Amino acid sequence: MTPKIPFSDTDLRRLTRLHKEVRNRFTHFGPGSWSIEISGIPGTAALIARIIDNVHDRGWAFRHVTAASEERLRRALAALSDDGWIAHRD
Repeated sequence: MTPKIPFSDTDLRRLTRLHKEVRNRFTHFGPGSWSIEISGIPGTAALIARIIDNVHDRGWAFRHVTAASEERLRRALAALSDDGWIAHRD
């Protein structure tokens, strides 16, 4: 059996907050004004990149991906794991 993807209590709190405070507000928003706190986005992006990378390393979820697509995925995950990405704008 393949080992589970490791999550710390901090990781779980971060993902729960993303779901409750960001996802739910976008999905179930009511009229009014609101803002999104972005200070935790780099850490959350790095966590999500790690999870996707762990899933990829299991070898099943991305089994139909071409070598070129896999390389793009690896570069994107590396970029998301780098704290400096959010400061770059095109």
